[in-house]
Amino acid sequence: MKRPQILSRLLMLAFCLIFVGPIYGCSLRGHTLVCFGDGFTAGIGALPEQSWPSLLQKRIVLQELEIINLGYDGDTARNVSHRIKTDIIQHRPKMLIIFLGAGDIFPLGSVAAAYEQFPSVKTNFQNLVAGISDGVSEVQHDRPYYKFPKTYIVNTFGTTDTSAKVLHSALKRKDLFLQDGTDDFHAMLTVHGKMLEGFAQANGFDFIDNVWYGILDVTANISEDGIHPNANGYKVMEENIFVQLKPYIEKNYWVDGKMPIQTLLLILLGPIIFFMLIVFALYACIKIIQKFIQHITQRAPETYN
Repeated sequence: MKRPQILSRLLMLAFCLIFVGPIYGCSLRGHTLVCFGDGFTAGIGALPEQSWPSLLQKRIVLQELEIINLGYDGDTARNVSHRIKTDIIQHRPKMLIIFLGAGDIFPLGSVAAAYEQFPSVKTNFQNLVAGISDGVSEVQHDRPYYKFPKTYIVNTFGTTDTSAKVLHSALKRKDLFLQDGTDDFHAMLTVHGKMLEGFAQANGFDFIDNVWYGILDVTANISEDGIHPNANGYKVMEENIFVQLKPYIEKNYWVDGKMPIQTLLLILLGPIIFFMLIVFALYACIKIIQKFIQHITQRAPETYN
């Protein structure tokens, strides 16, 4: 390839980087984060706008990341398969938070029955993820660049000794776990959490623990049913969840007025890169002009003769 052709193509590349790049970057906005769960995600015990997904949305500047609350009271890991395509896949989420499991355990009413149900609960989570994977594969037929969303599994019952006692007392008022001691009840919740953590690690997901820290053991943060948080409790829950989402979200989106790292680097390096491109473009133009002048001067004697 001749040098003028190389220079002209490099100039075209510079034009694309300067003018087309920002347009393409803007098209990458509009990501979604789907919060998939039960009443704890729906915000039972408070108003919908006081749920933790709604509070999380308020952190996102410029609506770069849309938070979609798909929490339905009473849902379990067992009965949500029909919602995978209609709720999760249709939104093409960039991120996914799965907060399920309470409805699979609490209605059983005893620690022994809960332990017996654990293998089924794990299978239900596996089926849920398999269904999401199948949905992603279908999307990829038309959108090959779409990938499985970055997924977080929430520890449904991540509790301390004190909060386990409060939760146990609330369930007893509903005639559940009456024959079980608080220590056995807490041990069961711990085993359940370890099972979900192992499941998350095995699938390459992040595990969100301690979502109940500062909620169940603080009377002012619990609704009248003694199980669901109230408005104050959901504020604490959102903070507990955001702490573990923060590394990924702050890297990619405007949060709490803080610029994402990628954008900050672009702003810092952008002028330098732009200046270098301008210098290169001028250098290329000078070379092209020199070649043109050289070509004219070489032909001048021939014309004179």
